[in-house]
This record gives sequence, C-alpha cells and structure tokens, in this order.
Amino acid sequence: MNLHRRGTTILEILAVLLVVLVLISFLFRLNQSEIADNLAMAQSRETATRELWLIRMDSPEQTVWMWTDENGFDWVLFAESNRVYRLGGGDDEGGS
Repeated sequence: MNLHRRGTTILEILAVLLVVLVLISFLFRLNQSEIADNLAMAQSRETATRELWLIRMDSPEQTVWMWTDENGFDWVLFAESNRVYRLGGGDDEGGS
C-alpha cells in the first residue's frame, strides 16, 4: 500500500515539473519574440535618425523634416526637440 502511494506521488511530482518546464519554455519564447521586435524597431529608428539628419543638413532652414522608410512608415524630425518620431504606426510614439 505504501509503495503504491509513493509511485503516485512521484508521478504527481513529475507531472508538476513537466508543466513548470513547459510554462518556462513558453515564457522564454515570448520573451525572444519581444526582444526581436524591439531590436527591429531600434534598427528602424537608427536608420530613420541617420536619414533625417542627412536631409536636415541639406535643408537647414526648415523646421520639420520627413522621411519614409522601406516599410512605408513616415518618420519626422522636429527642429525644436531634435527628436525622431514614427507616424501612423501603432503605439510607438517615443523619440530618440
């Protein structure tokens, strides 16, 4: 009788460990996709910043400069703040 209970307890422990491992791997997979998205956004912002500053050097008399990237997003540089903003794309409104 005691042997049967011990076997059931070991199976329960293994089942709980398996569920925990599955949840941890799912969490890491979600985190990796978020990291990849953040990296892609940072690279897009860096490219937009470089392009907008080149445009600004060509026409310094303007107060606003706009550039459209290969994905169709418009990026804007304002003279007052020297920050680059992406227009019309989701919830990313922060500057760099």
